[in-house]
Amino acid sequence: MSLSGIAFNYYGGPDGRRRMDDAVYVALLRAKLLIPSTANHRTCACTARVDLSTDPFHGLCCRVFNNGEAAYATKRSEECEHILLDFAKKRVPEVNAHYANEAEGRRDDRVGRRAAAVTADTVTVMHGNALGGTYFHDVTKSDGTTQRKEVQADIVIRTDPGNNQPARDYLFDVTIREPTAKKIVDETLLQEKRISYGRASEIGVEHKAKQYADAYALHGDARVPVTAYPIVIESNGAITKESAKSLRFLATLGCDMEHAAKKVQELRTLLAYTVATNNGLMLTKTAINST
Repeated sequence: MSLSGIAFNYYGGPDGRRRMDDAVYVALLRAKLLIPSTANHRTCACTARVDLSTDPFHGLCCRVFNNGEAAYATKRSEECEHILLDFAKKRVPEVNAHYANEAEGRRDDRVGRRAAAVTADTVTVMHGNALGGTYFHDVTKSDGTTQRKEVQADIVIRTDPGNNQPARDYLFDVTIREPTAKKIVDETLLQEKRISYGRASEIGVEHKAKQYADAYALHGDARVPVTAYPIVIESNGAITKESAKSLRFLATLGCDMEHAAKKVQELRTLLAYTVATNNGLMLTKTAINST
């Protein structure tokens, strides 16, 4: 599976702010055609001293801090995270209104206390950084004992059913993976699997599943189970079925409303543009800062 638009078929429409810079587009196209970032021998500014004339994808794998700027890969992940967060927050009023209408319809079919007992689900969307010290999972140590370890989600969607029932928390973790990164290639070969399209995102989902295994929210002494949704995207746009499911849940806030498919497609297109544009920037800046 792939995000729509990741491979250059998204031009931004009438909004000029959504059009790629020429240099960014050229950098993306060169990488797509396996053409080196530079025609001449030039070395990346990172400690690996990679020759950019022989490695067209190094700019996507490099994790250095150049010219005082945060690592380009970190910026790319953060932009995707904020797009997902803003998109989900904008959906909250519509979804809550939908749940309120549903609850009102159920009340009409009941009388007295039975009608008063009907409450509507209420959805809130929060940034994971605001909920530090809330989510954990237990890790078994080498001596057989267990240790509580905190997990930090990027986005949290909370559904509160009311009537003093426990809220349900859904944790989303967003990451971008490079299919040509050495650790991805090494792990694939170690598992005796093929290095194929989508393999990096599969490994990413496997890692997130371990990271959030049996995760729970800690409220005092009470442990409330939570559901984790990984969103792992390869820089070439490949995503797994698990990540596609996560994107659908986030785009709809778990509410099966009319036009849900349209909202999912809208979100995927926004992500595709963001990933592709940042890919081009990473390749371009790495070439500019090379020596």
